[in-house]
Amino acid sequence: MSIFLRKTARVAGGLILLAAALVLLLVFWPAPKFATASPMLSSLPASVGGPDCVKSSTTRCLSMRDGVVLHGTWFESGSDLTVLLFHGVMSQSSELAATAKLLQETIGANVLNVDLRGHGLSEGKRGDISIIGQYEDDIADIVTMMRQERPFDTLILAGHSMGGGIIMRYAARQTLPQVDAYLLFAPHLGTNAPTSQPRQTEAAADNELVKIALPRTIGLALLNTIHVTVFNGLDTLFFNVPADSPLGRYSYRAMVSTSPDDYQQALTADSLPLLVVVGQHDEAFLAEEYPNVIQLHENGEVAIIANETHDSIVRSAAAFTAIQQWVAAWRP
Repeated sequence: MSIFLRKTARVAGGLILLAAALVLLLVFWPAPKFATASPMLSSLPASVGGPDCVKSSTTRCLSMRDGVVLHGTWFESGSDLTVLLFHGVMSQSSELAATAKLLQETIGANVLNVDLRGHGLSEGKRGDISIIGQYEDDIADIVTMMRQERPFDTLILAGHSMGGGIIMRYAARQTLPQVDAYLLFAPHLGTNAPTSQPRQTEAAADNELVKIALPRTIGLALLNTIHVTVFNGLDTLFFNVPADSPLGRYSYRAMVSTSPDDYQQALTADSLPLLVVVGQHDEAFLAEEYPNVIQLHENGEVAIIANETHDSIVRSAAAFTAIQQWVAAWRP
């Protein structure tokens, strides 16, 4: 019997080593390459983190639990309605300055327009975070600050694309400080969501704008199921930008933190007012799929805005009319 057990143990050990070798092969699979330069990304945000943040009437220096300081721009309206606004992938808060101003003007809100960790003028390694979920931890710290500073305000979390996806991750974690509503501009609901599926008419040619290191992503996901996270800083999301661009790739732990793990669970986590506004001609996500997806939320609404795109939706007059009507419907 002991001989049999020893042989079985050797076989099992060999299989385990083989499986580990295969997973490591996936983890260290070469990064994808772009065959051609992409003119679509010739103009990118230039900020790569500024000098030490200096607080002013319009600048907020937001210290996170690990000491990293995020940069925020404050738009004061003098009301008791405050919006925390978060930008999308490969972006920064300055690209939502017009959006913040429109929120201030149309719904009378104070707006805190934030550079996410590792973006814009905020501190942090470009395209990386320390742990999966750190983006929503940062939002939790900001919400806590605002609740202390403005305890009687109605607080809305608002985000575009990746920013909206992070907000849905926040909603899924019910132990985090609660807000009062969610406003999402074409949110990234996850690669498994119907809104993220490829169009049937799309060509099968390689995407020369963005690529995911799929073998590496699979390998890292497998390791994370057994709580091995040491390789999570490897890059898995790549954008076709010049080599000297400050932000052109995201680590695995950053990439998986940009959208909810399970969009269904996120959308059924609470019943707070939720509005999704998306352009009819959104190039990143399937606008027509949002109504079916958002109906999972007990108090969710969708406004599909004619003739708008993924980026133009954040400045659309029709979108802000819909936002104004939505706020008036649930807030006295």
